This record gives sequence, structure tokens and C-alpha cells, in this order.
Amino acid sequence: DQKAAAELSKLTSVYYIAANNPNTGDSVAVMSEKPSMDVTTEFYINQLKSQLSTVESVSYEIGEIAKEQVADREYDTITATTNVSGIKIAQKYYVYKMDEYFVAIIATSVTGEDGIKDIIKSFE
Repeated sequence: DQKAAAELSKLTSVYYIAANNPNTGDSVAVMSEKPSMDVTTEFYINQLKSQLSTVESVSYEIGEIAKEQVADREYDTITATTNVSGIKIAQKYYVYKMDEYFVAIIATSVTGEDGIKDIIKSFE
């Protein structure tokens, strides 16, 4: 539908999927964002790090930017972990730039990196 595509192109952020597993508490979201200016992926992720560090409701431990392959595409990644009610939660952001958009996969798991790896396998 061209009319719907034209309306979507005006948005700065679009979530394509957001799903969770009620049995495990794990979740995944896929989104794109069109920044207001031309920036690099490193700048984008550093902004994300800054935003996470200012969240007052939880205290994130934020890792370093790394690179990782998902489905034959290289993503810049960052992992943030926190404890909520005694449960350690890991959240990993996979980001790449496509034209003027950033595409991100956000995987969240209560079983740490192993849970995140299981989620990301579904993109292979």
C-alpha cells in the first residue's frame, strides 16, 4: 500500500515487531529510526549509552561497543545489564545504518547472554 508507505516514511521511529515469551520473560523488538541529522552508528550508540545511563528507575551496567554478525550482516552492539527485584536482566542492542535510517534489534533476556543468543538465532 503506497499510501501507508508514504505515511510511514514521515515517521522518525517505526517498530516492526515487538514480541515476548511469557514463559521466560525474554523479549525482542525490531525498529528503525531516522535521525534528525546525518550521524554515524558509533555516535548513535554513544547517544543510546548516554540515555541508558540517565535512567533513574534502574541502574544499568553498560558494556563497550562491539561488532557482531547476525544473518550475514555486521552490527554494532552494546549490552546493558541491570537487576530488577533481584532478577538480572540483560539487554543487547544490535544496530546498523541503512541509507539514512538506523535499524535496531533489541533483545532482552532474564537468562543473560545465553538467552540473547537464543533470541538472535531466530534471525539466521
